[in-house]
Amino acid sequence: MKRQRIETEARERRERQRIERVERRNMSSETCLSPVRQNAQTNADDNKDIISNLPDLLLTHILSFLPIRDSFSTSILSSRILLLKCVTFANHNSLSTILNACPVLLDLSLHVVDKYLNNLGEFNVIVLVSTIKILHLHWNVQPSLKYLFQINIPALEYFHFRGYMNRDDVLEKLPNVFECVIQIEDCEKSDDYAKRVWDFMGKLYNVISMELSIITTLILFHGSNHEDSPTFHNLSSLKFCGDIWFDCYAWHVVHLLLCRAPKLQILTFEHSILLGFNLYKPNPCLEEPLNVPECMSSHLTMCHYKGLRGTTKDMELIRKILEAARVLKTMKITLLSYLGSKRRLLYSQGIEEVSKELSELSNCI
Repeated sequence: MKRQRIETEARERRERQRIERVERRNMSSETCLSPVRQNAQTNADDNKDIISNLPDLLLTHILSFLPIRDSFSTSILSSRILLLKCVTFANHNSLSTILNACPVLLDLSLHVVDKYLNNLGEFNVIVLVSTIKILHLHWNVQPSLKYLFQINIPALEYFHFRGYMNRDDVLEKLPNVFECVIQIEDCEKSDDYAKRVWDFMGKLYNVISMELSIITTLILFHGSNHEDSPTFHNLSSLKFCGDIWFDCYAWHVVHLLLCRAPKLQILTFEHSILLGFNLYKPNPCLEEPLNVPECMSSHLTMCHYKGLRGTTKDMELIRKILEAARVLKTMKITLLSYLGSKRRLLYSQGIEEVSKELSELSNCI
């Protein structure tokens, strides 16, 4: 009996040791998994989408071995669309067919160029996928009755639009968009074009963070008498990108948008050179605005000016902001970084004077 008990205990001990070794190997292999494999394993356990968690390079490599028809058939399993850029479509319903086959699509980037549509009599970009949360639409199509877009995505949260506005384009209300980047291209020097841009902007009424190209801002200024100009009551961060200074009086342009954002807290200017012509040049003799925007007197606490050149127009805009911002806590100024060697030398000589002027200005206000 004693011998049997000893043998039984020995077998049980060996079994426990074997189980422990297996468990240790399993734990070790799990910790060594790459992030992609860990995500894939987690999603497999949860019956979630695996394909969309793969890196773009890997997805492209895999799908490159498949016929186009088979590649698109995987879209029913994926929550994002590998960018549709400069595609030649077979017919005017091709894009709708693709999108209708993507019932769980979350992220879509679409670049439409009119020269790729010349084979079609007409073409409508209709995006009605209710699950999309991120949309990048580059509408590089000159206004024409032949080509229109219609966007109705109530779940959309991030919207980046770049392109032209057509007379009959349709953008439904987007109540859940909290961040947007809008880059309207110049096309028509008319009040009607400016009105269409204002109507377009009005669909983004709940946005919290907004980035506008300066061209867009100048178009809006040109149509500032539009009766239904929207107010962005939830907007807390506003960024202007591009070369605002051209030949216009910058403060009037900025003032217009600030008056439409009563709760704005963060204001940013990012100077860069934009190609194209400024068709909307406000009269430099306009009377000075009398009212101080609500946000400047009660909410704006941070302003970042990126790309200071030290010009008169730069300094004038900064002066106006410092004069109007009653609760401003931080004014951050970044100097222009891509000047040539000769201009850099001249510029460096003026930096001290600019800094002195800003210091004197802030002490006086």
